[in-house]
Amino acid sequence: MIRAVVFDCFGVLYRSSADELYDRCPEGARDELHDIRLQRDRGIMSYREYLESAALLLKIPTEEVRAITEQAHVRNQGLFDYIVSLDRTRYKVGMLSNIGDTTIGQLFSHDELDGFFDATVFSYEVGMVKPDPAIYELMCQRLGCDPEESIMVDDIERNCEGARAIGMQAIQHQSNTETLHVLNNL
Repeated sequence: MIRAVVFDCFGVLYRSSADELYDRCPEGARDELHDIRLQRDRGIMSYREYLESAALLLKIPTEEVRAITEQAHVRNQGLFDYIVSLDRTRYKVGMLSNIGDTTIGQLFSHDELDGFFDATVFSYEVGMVKPDPAIYELMCQRLGCDPEESIMVDDIERNCEGARAIGMQAIQHQSNTETLHVLNNL
């Protein structure tokens, strides 16, 4: 029985602005968004034209597209909504990330870390990095769960393999739709 879900930070809970735009793109229109981005990259379209074209395609205000594109890291709101929706009497939530000390403070307030997560393990604090099996073991210890009761969500396959090496289940995150489908079926 699953008792804990552990999320990676970059590529999962936070991602690039391009990933955010693709996620907001209507079904079947991602190729068109890709073409718009390529036209901008090739200098065929100005930044203003790019913002307007993307906004029209995504059906959101131009200023919202600008705000997204100007962020280095964009919060994956779909996964944060999932975390908030979990019955915290049944499931624990952790974050395990290879991350530096200044970066985590830029992304999360102390209150957010305490509110979203029952336990965190950050590489800079523990002197280990994924996919070292010991870092996953530490995460499970902090959550008070056996590895077999835990799922790791990471965008990098070798990090998923590190989790599986100690008996955790692992989901290689590629899209919210796929990840949430797997999580909801476990």
